Amino acid sequence: MDGLQRISSYLHFTGQHPDCKEILTLSDCDIVKELNGKTYQSLPKALQLKLKRRYIRTEIIKKESDPKLRYYIFKRLNTGGEILSEQEIRNCTIRLMNNKFNDFLIDLSKNEDFALCISSVTDDKLLKKYDQELVLRFFSFKNYRKEFKHDLAIFLDEYMEKISDPERKDIKFDYDKERAIFEKTFKILKRIFGEYAFSRINERGNFVSGFIVYHYEAFALGIQKHLDEIDLNDAELIEKIKLEFNLIKKDPEFRSITTGGGRNTQKYLHERINFIERRMEKII
Repeated sequence: MDGLQRISSYLHFTGQHPDCKEILTLSDCDIVKELNGKTYQSLPKALQLKLKRRYIRTEIIKKESDPKLRYYIFKRLNTGGEILSEQEIRNCTIRLMNNKFNDFLIDLSKNEDFALCISSVTDDKLLKKYDQELVLRFFSFKNYRKEFKHDLAIFLDEYMEKISDPERKDIKFDYDKERAIFEKTFKILKRIFGEYAFSRINERGNFVSGFIVYHYEAFALGIQKHLDEIDLNDAELIEKIKLEFNLIKKDPEFRSITTGGGRNTQKYLHERINFIERRMEKII
């Protein structure tokens, strides 16, 4: 499955491919420039023989092979490409280990409250499954935050692998409980902000359409400590939270930890979440 393009190119170059309709000529050979303009037939006989006698190592992975072996091999084969996003690669490869958690993330990404809250995410990112990555980011930071250092992709890979590995006993994931937490979190945020949940507020006090991932982390995770205390039927409490959150978005300190480069670190992640937690304590 891997190397098909290379083998096909070789067969076309040597004229052995059944669909070969033209003679290919080498170009852009920057190391051995003498090869530019050469066809297979115009190469020295010694080089033609050398190409013919090269062998290709083949590894056969059977359906019955260890699921983890299949997962890691296919992950390694696919992480070098530039066509698929990191989440698309996770979706493809993790299924070789176990698809339950993957399907769970995909299902929650279709939650109406969540979808409205992140509706300012661009269509291009949504095509790359960024909404599913945001669901994964929510659970990873909520349950595994202490392990995050700086490289987000590796961190998300690691958490998804651990939850999906049926042999892991050291990390638990209660699907029903986690679903309820996710649904309540975004029901609250939709009630408060609607489509501007993760947008900034300008100097005039107006929402500016656009998705800020650091706002996503701050608000979605910052309310977890008080989630059980928030009654969605308590209109007065919801209004208090709404007013406080609007003040937070205007707060210079909050802006400083959710704006600019270099904010994707453990230090700033903790600061963003703790900032919301402290302000929630004022009204809960």
